Amino acid sequence: MSAMSMAIYGLCLALLLGGVWRRRNRHGRFEVIFLVLGAAMGTAIGLGAVMPRAQLVPMLSILDAAVVLAMLALWAHYHSGRARWIGVIGLVKCGWALWQQGMPAPHWNGYTAVINGGFILQLIVAGGWADGLAARADRLLRQLRARLAGELGNVA
Repeated sequence: MSAMSMAIYGLCLALLLGGVWRRRNRHGRFEVIFLVLGAAMGTAIGLGAVMPRAQLVPMLSILDAAVVLAMLALWAHYHSGRARWIGVIGLVKCGWALWQQGMPAPHWNGYTAVINGGFILQLIVAGGWADGLAARADRLLRQLRARLAGELGNVA
């Protein structure tokens, strides 16, 4: 395993543990989303250690499809917006993997960059960090709009 792979797995593990710590409820229990993503991460690492690249891509596609189905169930039962977005990101990852499988000479580094980036984005959404970023962006846009409205109102 390369140093880059170890760094990516370390980042994913840190985001997973940080999300578990951040999103636990008042009883100290964590959410099912983290069980699904943690199991997917552990399975992907295990598959990557024992399978060649040609067999790994279809197996990771099946794993992403399983995550999408689990998030669909969580979204349908709990009406979780985070589960919905994690499922959408998983669908994009499945589509990317299928597109890469259909190419005559798939580019391994491009494939892994999108798949790993998508998983990191799933962990960011699951941990609730995307909510804070969206709220901050909304606040900045409101301030900018108020400032522009104030300056344009003084032009008359």
